[in-house]
Amino acid sequence: MDFKSPLKKIGKALARKDIVAEFTVYIIKNNKILATDGRLVACCPLGFECPDMLVPGDMFEKLINRLDSIDDITKMDGSRYTFKAGRSRGTIQVLQEFDTPSLPRPFADWKEPAPDFVDALRRARPFISDNAVHPWAMSVCLGKDRMLATNNIVLAEVECVGAGGNGQLLPFWAVDFILGRDEELDGIQIHPEHMSFRFDDGSWLRTQLLIGEFPAVVLKMLTPENWKPGTHELTNDWKEAYAQVAGVAETSIEIYKDKIVGRSEKGYLEAEVDETPVPTGSEYSSWAVRYLTPVIEQADWWAPDSFPQPASFEADGIRGFVVGRR
Repeated sequence: MDFKSPLKKIGKALARKDIVAEFTVYIIKNNKILATDGRLVACCPLGFECPDMLVPGDMFEKLINRLDSIDDITKMDGSRYTFKAGRSRGTIQVLQEFDTPSLPRPFADWKEPAPDFVDALRRARPFISDNAVHPWAMSVCLGKDRMLATNNIVLAEVECVGAGGNGQLLPFWAVDFILGRDEELDGIQIHPEHMSFRFDDGSWLRTQLLIGEFPAVVLKMLTPENWKPGTHELTNDWKEAYAQVAGVAETSIEIYKDKIVGRSEKGYLEAEVDETPVPTGSEYSSWAVRYLTPVIEQADWWAPDSFPQPASFEADGIRGFVVGRR
């Protein structure tokens, strides 16, 4: 009996702070294991017969991670179970059951996800904030055929034909859960307040969506009348020079006509580059390295000469804007 694989698949759904007891336990019921942190619920089939039980998450993980494949599970006196693995065994005190049927679960209306749904999430993820005031900055906004993400410095639009959304805000913790799975996503449900995802091993995730709307003023930047394609091609040589300098820069990157400079408190590094556009009337443009680096990694073209106005960037399947340091 292998518990390690199911725990690996759903462990991120378990709360790590013991504020609400229900959020720090694993629920084993009907040969499935579930976990919830109040924001999302994750479930995975065990693939073997197992007694129903409610176990403290931290202790169960410690026990399972230190035992090889379980040979036998025996109920002891009271509410204890012993897990035997070869010549080793561990005993755990199960908990008094709470109302597990109240946990939200997916509906029956599964649909096939867009073929590149997960890849689009992966491309959008670098432009989500993990700590922001506005919910739209902590999420991917799902459109009909696209995904949007912004951290207030970078705005990214990722093509995803058939994404199927109409403005739902999928929070970063759900995005990270999906991207952390090795199994193929084979089912999706999109509702106004929640979404569910099913994987090809029969496991699933149900997550609450964030409340709010992606700001209209940001969306307006991507309209045809406001969109201006990038003017400078990001060649491999240019990207290599940037990566070299970015490794030294603590906060900002300066881009001159013929070089890139990264500074730290104790020194700086510069690398020569082919002619690069600079703003009219200025020797260079300045950019926050933590925000510009994900853009440079994905973009093929951009417009650094737009500085101090937002600079457009683009590549196959992605486009957007990045704001420099004034």
